[in-house]
Amino acid sequence: MRAVTYYRISLDRKHEGAGVERQRKDCLARCKREGWTVVEELEDNDQSAYGDKHRKQYNRLIELVAQGAVDVVVAYHADRLWRDPDQQRAFLGFAKQGGLSLVATTSGRTYNPADVDDSLWLSLETLFAHKESADKARRLKRAQVAKAERGEWIGGPRSYGYESDGRQGLRQVPSEARIVRELARRTLAGESSRSLVIDLNRRGILTAKGKPWWVGSIPDLLESRRLAGILEYDGQQYDAKWTPILDMETHLQLRALFAARKRGPIGTRSGPRVRKYLLTGLLVCSKCGSGMGMNTGHTNGNTTYRYICKAPGSGGCAGTTIRAGSVETVVLDRLVEYLNGSDFARAMQRARKAAARDRTDVARAMESLERDRAQRTQLGDDYADGILDRGEYQRLVARLDQRIDETAKVVDRAAGTPSAERLAGQGDAIREAWDAMHVVERREVLESLVATIVVLPATSPVNVFRPERIRIEWRFD
Repeated sequence: MRAVTYYRISLDRKHEGAGVERQRKDCLARCKREGWTVVEELEDNDQSAYGDKHRKQYNRLIELVAQGAVDVVVAYHADRLWRDPDQQRAFLGFAKQGGLSLVATTSGRTYNPADVDDSLWLSLETLFAHKESADKARRLKRAQVAKAERGEWIGGPRSYGYESDGRQGLRQVPSEARIVRELARRTLAGESSRSLVIDLNRRGILTAKGKPWWVGSIPDLLESRRLAGILEYDGQQYDAKWTPILDMETHLQLRALFAARKRGPIGTRSGPRVRKYLLTGLLVCSKCGSGMGMNTGHTNGNTTYRYICKAPGSGGCAGTTIRAGSVETVVLDRLVEYLNGSDFARAMQRARKAAARDRTDVARAMESLERDRAQRTQLGDDYADGILDRGEYQRLVARLDQRIDETAKVVDRAAGTPSAERLAGQGDAIREAWDAMHVVERREVLESLVATIVVLPATSPVNVFRPERIRIEWRFD
């Protein structure tokens, strides 16, 4: 008879294969005693059979059985093959399809998949193995929860800034902790993740896995609650025993800042968006409250640029138009005046106080934002699937968007204050650098300070530009 042997062990801490080697020896001995010819040996070392785990060599075993390429399957014990009743039932189906004669174990047991009594015994053994695995998983989870409640490290990949202390906790890696604090400081000062990545890689500083940094690894690191001495397990947070690298205030500011970056410019909910023109998304028509877009025209071979209110069919009134160059000049002049003046200094002072009051609620607000955004996505799916009609969808989305806007104000205040503060007294420097700045850089400055730019209707004579048509609503006023 043609035999295939299968070896599996759930956990091989040393990755030496000693467990599967013992199984191999006993399985081959059984084949030799019975006179079976081994046509293939299959091994899944360090692989659990509990749940829906992918086992490459087990899948190969199923393939051989279904094709009728073997007559007998030999394993150390039946629970090496399955610990899940669904897997076991599927195997028996393939066994019948391929005409498998026997399933044998090294203890001397032999099962005929076509025999009702043998199939029953296999099923019972699998049920007992499944219960044993479930009990073990439950005990392990409770032990992990107990460790988390004590603030002890529960394992996992090494995080930059820390290493295992060899017992039940973490200790700081001083050189990495300094880098973490440097990255936090520079991020809160307004530096982009891309700039930080370029600098880290230029300096030859590697991640915890010994690899170069990439843009996404900066927020992944700095948003980690572990850096602030918070341990997360199974959706719960616990006070950790290890020494924080970042204080709680810095941690909350960073999380708020990255949450704001993910949302994109203030007032949008569709994610970050790169604007082609300086003031789109900031200009608002005073007549209808709609955003104003760019309109280009051609006169005597010259291109003209104007910001105009959206058409009525697009939610606007098309009743306000203003020359792009004129409004952009006024905005720059007002920006320089604002940064150099006492109004901005007082606004920053108020913002710092407000952010300090909000800080205790920032973490809760960010969690609320995440839940509400997920719910908004679900509403869209329900509408697309016909679960919600249009009217119900619009009603629920409107209520959800209002709550998102209210919650976002708390997060934006905590996120925006550090970035805006660095611009205090820098009005003249910004004016000098303005022409050399890319539109994206100019917008970063404006979005950190400006909430809305309201454009009032033109007055007679309409061909004369009046700066008083522009009313800027600052974020921190």
